[in-house]
Amino acid sequence: MNMGTINVEEYEANRRPRRSMRQMMMNYYYRRNLLIYTCGETPEGLKKATKKIKKTRLGRAITNALPLPFQYIEDMTESAIRKTRRVLAKKESRGADI
Repeated sequence: MNMGTINVEEYEANRRPRRSMRQMMMNYYYRRNLLIYTCGETPEGLKKATKKIKKTRLGRAITNALPLPFQYIEDMTESAIRKTRRVLAKKESRGADI
């Protein structure tokens, strides 16, 4: 569906006015019902997504709260874990070839 091009100034002159932050706000129940009845989401799916969001936010908060030296230790630990897994995977693949 090709809609063509339009000049930016022309678009800005003819577009609807922007909504205010208050106009864009949705309460919990309206948003929940919109997701369930319009988008086909299930209440269980919403609970699962909410739990995942909370876990991600907690992880970010912990990362932001830790001083920088701890970040280096965390990076080294993750790197060591990745290298160990790589070595173990190579050994397993060699064992399968024999």
